[in-house]
Amino acid sequence: RAERDQRQIPLHVESITRGAIEQTNRTSTGDALTLAANITPVGSGPFGIRPRLRGLDSTRLLVLVDGERLNTARQATERTGAEVGLVPIDAIDSLEIVNGAGTLLYGSDALSGTINILTNQARLSPAGRWQYGVNGLYSGNEDGRRGTLTLGYSSPRIAGLVFGGADTYDNYHAGSFDVEDTQPFFDAGTLTRADTIDDAFGFRFGAFPDPFNAPYRRTSREILNSGADGTFVNASALAAVGGRARLRARYQRRRVSDVGFPDFAQPYFFNATSLPYSHLDRASVAYEVAGLTPWLANVSVTAHYQRTERLLRNLLPVQFPAPTARVFFPISVMRLDILSDTEQRVWTPGVDVRAVFTPASAHVLTTGATFYRDRSSDRRTTSTAMSLVGRVALGARGPEATIFPAPIALGPPAIAHPVRVPDASLRDIAVFAQDEWRIAPRLSLTAGVRADFYDVATTATPGYDVTSIVAGATPAIDPATLPSGSGSSVARRALTGDVGVVANAGGGLSPFFRIGRSYRHPNLEELLFAGPATVGTLAPNIALEPETGTNIDAGATFRA
Repeated sequence: RAERDQRQIPLHVESITRGAIEQTNRTSTGDALTLAANITPVGSGPFGIRPRLRGLDSTRLLVLVDGERLNTARQATERTGAEVGLVPIDAIDSLEIVNGAGTLLYGSDALSGTINILTNQARLSPAGRWQYGVNGLYSGNEDGRRGTLTLGYSSPRIAGLVFGGADTYDNYHAGSFDVEDTQPFFDAGTLTRADTIDDAFGFRFGAFPDPFNAPYRRTSREILNSGADGTFVNASALAAVGGRARLRARYQRRRVSDVGFPDFAQPYFFNATSLPYSHLDRASVAYEVAGLTPWLANVSVTAHYQRTERLLRNLLPVQFPAPTARVFFPISVMRLDILSDTEQRVWTPGVDVRAVFTPASAHVLTTGATFYRDRSSDRRTTSTAMSLVGRVALGARGPEATIFPAPIALGPPAIAHPVRVPDASLRDIAVFAQDEWRIAPRLSLTAGVRADFYDVATTATPGYDVTSIVAGATPAIDPATLPSGSGSSVARRALTGDVGVVANAGGGLSPFFRIGRSYRHPNLEELLFAGPATVGTLAPNIALEPETGTNIDAGATFRA
């Protein structure tokens, strides 16, 4: 939360400069983060890469933009997480990766570490001057094009900077290969494919293979469903107020569309998945005063607001048998093509207050209070088209399978609006304090404590049905763990802290040791989702316990 010499921090900290990003021609923010030693990518494509730090990703890794949370309480936890692609790579000034639990300073989600994406900001200058420029990139592998325009002005008292640009990427291409064929694995029995009729009734027709896990043969280098398009605007302004104060305002707007999930398309995958759009709007105003008194070094107050909107689209084929009532034959083979559109919207206002004290010559005390509230609302629409694929009927020699040349549609698609997560919010109010004590010229001790007060609240949402989900469950589900249809509220408190020591024996070597407590509050999806899953059905559980841990870090930093 403040600038520090990395050698005085009892954690492994890595910085990636703008120059390093440009020299390596990275195509996206997620791609740029993989320059860090402990980060591995999850997903692929120009927008879909998300970072995994120390083996943890999703909401177990906290992503900040200019010190403010990008994570929201509505993100799923399986192979997803904060969409770092919502921050365009051309707007990045530097990346900071802090390995190790960051709960003390940042609260929930920072189990494996914290990534802070610092964007280009307006800066004051000794004299008035204009700044302008054009930047572009072309990548032949995916016919990717990116362009940015820059306009700014700075002076001793005021400064402003605006970045705007667009990017577009088609499907990218894999390296050279002869052929990718999965049929030999099926022939050898390594892979198997279910059959709708044979597996259910013991026949051996082999006529109605399930859509899932179909063999395929790839001869093209093109990776289907791997493109994306986007635009962005980043604006910042800075004003000097008196001799010690600064007033800063920021606005960030990102629009991304036609985002594909690579290879989530026929014939390589039975389920087609895409993001028709993902939008981000962020705004903040910060007031900072330095050197108020000999013992009060800095005070800052920041008000910020974030709004995210994304539409997730899935097309899922389901095939099943339907025997005739009482007489069994003929057995119809039915197919459902389920198109699901889920729009997720999250609004997040927040306030951060921070003060840095120097109560004694050997102490730097950082204190703060934070507030934020994630308010979530979903809209889901499913279109289910039913068709007849074929049937099994009794013939002269017993059951015979008939496959129709084309599926026969059985009426218009059925439209529904299921509600899986009710309208809800997660609020956190926290206070923290951290002291950096220079025990000796070459030995420092850092210790701190944080208290968080969480509250999850739901409102009555038409269509959110828990009763039918848990009816007949085995074992029975405790009603006390279920949210109320008329609205529920759950409050939790968390106390965390850490202590670390850094030694500098001279030269560039600085060994460190740190032990701390980490905390992660369950998000709204984990607490409240009610509906079908890949296997079985998920029931909500408002009594779900938070994740906690004790983190020990030891290492050394070296500067030549």
